Amino acid sequence: MKRPIRSTSDEKICLCLLEEEDLATTLSWRNQAEIRKWFFHSDILTYEQHLEWFRSYQGSDNDYIFIIKAHGSQNKPVGQLAIYHIDWEKRRAEFGRLMIGELSAQGKGLAYAATNLALKIAFDQLDLEEVYLEVLSDNKRALALYQKIGFKIQSCQDSIVKMNLFKPKAD
Repeated sequence: MKRPIRSTSDEKICLCLLEEEDLATTLSWRNQAEIRKWFFHSDILTYEQHLEWFRSYQGSDNDYIFIIKAHGSQNKPVGQLAIYHIDWEKRRAEFGRLMIGELSAQGKGLAYAATNLALKIAFDQLDLEEVYLEVLSDNKRALALYQKIGFKIQSCQDSIVKMNLFKPKAD
């Protein structure tokens, strides 16, 4: 059973947990060639595969996927991201599955806003101490975004860059 998480928003976006009615939209984003190429598992998925994955996801307490809704478009879903592989004992988790799937929403700073909100959820609501990620070294836009937010490169191996960010210390 998942721990409860509140939807979180700022002036640009709202992050809401993924629901079954979002699956057709997220699958269409995920299967776009321009997005799919940045995933480690980049095969085209069927709706049945996506639904089977979602049903498994629902029972997992270490995986939270959020829909990114842009305020400027009547809270229309424009993308997704996730906090997953949560290790509750070590208080750390992986960040990823980030995509702005709606072409009209790309290049507007929504991935930056969404990543910052997801980190707020990770550190404040989930009480994590560390968030890490893996990104393909060719994905220059993602690398620049993560470094701008404050992620630090830990290693580079086999075209995979590993980065992490620790919870900010309270003043």
